Amino acid sequence: MHPQSPGRLDDDGIGRDEVAVVPIRSGPHAGRAYARSFIPKGWKAQAADPELTSSVNSPLTMRVRYTADDGRATISRTGVVCYEHIDDTPANAARQWQLQMPDAKRVATYRDASALCDMTAADGAAGCQVLSHETDQDNLVRELVAKMRANIANSPASQWDADYCRKTYRVDRADGTQLMRACEALVDYVAVPPNPAEVQLFQQARGILARTNPLGALGSLFGLGAGMGGVQAPTTRYLWEIAFLFEVEARPDTFEEAQEACRLIRASYEESPAFEQAKAQLRDMVVREQMRQAQAMDAAMSQMARDNAAHWDRMNDIVRDTNDYTTNVMRDMIASNAASHDRTANLASEMLREVNTYHANGGVVEASTSWDHVYQSAEHPDWFVATEGFELRPGIDFEELSRTHGDY
Repeated sequence: MHPQSPGRLDDDGIGRDEVAVVPIRSGPHAGRAYARSFIPKGWKAQAADPELTSSVNSPLTMRVRYTADDGRATISRTGVVCYEHIDDTPANAARQWQLQMPDAKRVATYRDASALCDMTAADGAAGCQVLSHETDQDNLVRELVAKMRANIANSPASQWDADYCRKTYRVDRADGTQLMRACEALVDYVAVPPNPAEVQLFQQARGILARTNPLGALGSLFGLGAGMGGVQAPTTRYLWEIAFLFEVEARPDTFEEAQEACRLIRASYEESPAFEQAKAQLRDMVVREQMRQAQAMDAAMSQMARDNAAHWDRMNDIVRDTNDYTTNVMRDMIASNAASHDRTANLASEMLREVNTYHANGGVVEASTSWDHVYQSAEHPDWFVATEGFELRPGIDFEELSRTHGDY
């Protein structure tokens, strides 16, 4: 098979009772042919666009739907989906997260293969009765289990287990019609213990917090708030890979025909080697995206650290400026208070001694309170003239002195 379909007649997805390419009609891989199988005459086969889950280790097999020309039966071939579930508390065991797909359902819950088949068969049904339950594995299942095992070959898995079953049901639908359904499911369970580096980091963080005030700067720096709630102990991670290999739905009168068609499809199904290249490209894309997100997170954390440092610098500047202003104000107040005390003491001394003080060239001079004006010679600084009751202008060489009013 060539990965790019040239548009031959046998690539249109319409069955001719022979093995043919199953085309992809929509999505980024539209027009590519990654799988082929037997297609019953008149049936239509179409592959869904490959989807890569959040796990880089997902096998990413094809998902194909086969539909009879009159809608009397459908056959779905579903690839493996992988997901990670961290919270293993008993209270979470009943929760389900379902993602509807064209031919499958991804579930995150604690169910084995039999329970998953029951859930799938009962979807949209008013009543569901189990007719057969088989657990024997054929080569197709064993090969798929081997592929799933290869995904965790390099991981420190402490526990893993695979569960497989095939079940047939009689289904009563809400509209009163009756259908037969056959579901085939494989569940691979893996328990991965915590990374020793994560455990060591957790212990170090708890040790630091135990020695510091939970409401102090360290707790705020790490966004931990009060108490130890911000530091979560590393726990065992639980991984599941779920494969609904084939699901058959048909009217009771055509169920055996659909089962035979499913047997032929199952035996002839083949994927193109080019699909391995597509999977590798998708995985590389996910890895690059994860690296980009990690780099963006690192840049954001670095910018946050720079912003935080700049914030503290601004806070320090504000505190320093406030302290300097307060200190200067207090210093001025002290100096002003001291000067006021000095003036008061000087005036009291002048009053007791019945003198007035004047600012003169060379210092402060005193004169009796009986004098109203005091003059000093510019040429002879030790010559003074004083008058009582009137102003005297002895000459241009003399200048009148001003009172100090105790401020000296």
